[in-house]
Amino acid sequence: MNLIAAELATLNTTVLAPVYSWTSAYQNFITEGGVWANACGSKEAALLDFNSQMQQFVNIKIESECCQSYGICGE
Repeated sequence: MNLIAAELATLNTTVLAPVYSWTSAYQNFITEGGVWANACGSKEAALLDFNSQMQQFVNIKIESECCQSYGICGE
């Protein structure tokens, strides 16, 4: 994910940042053991495949504790 974010960042003149700004939040989401693990469901997500992780990530609502307190927003 870090490589994807870095490569997308090189396209700043053609791709606006919001298109790829989710990559760092997603990386934090799937990192097991962060202070956000309980609020965001990261412990469970760390055990899932990419598609299942992404499905769980995009269901994180803006008004959730995960998004409001830790900046991990998938919606």
